Amino acid sequence: MGYAYEVALSFAGEDRGFAEDVAKGLREAGIKVFYDDFSAEELWGEDLAAKLRDVYHSSRSLSQIKKRISFSSHHLKKLST
Repeated sequence: MGYAYEVALSFAGEDRGFAEDVAKGLREAGIKVFYDDFSAEELWGEDLAAKLRDVYHSSRSLSQIKKRISFSSHHLKKLST
């Protein structure tokens, strides 16, 4: 199966800056990446939920970007042992 993108990025609005840095790095490395701002004209006026679903299904991998990860004290204790 041919893929439209090697990587599609999914992220919360608060993580846009970090996601953009990741997207630019991937693109500079020659990886075909879907990042919404790179396709703004194509997405304009589209049903975003349907369009993103199509993009995610036509991508080799989906990466969810989260700059900040929070752990409960229980998880932190497990990580330190």
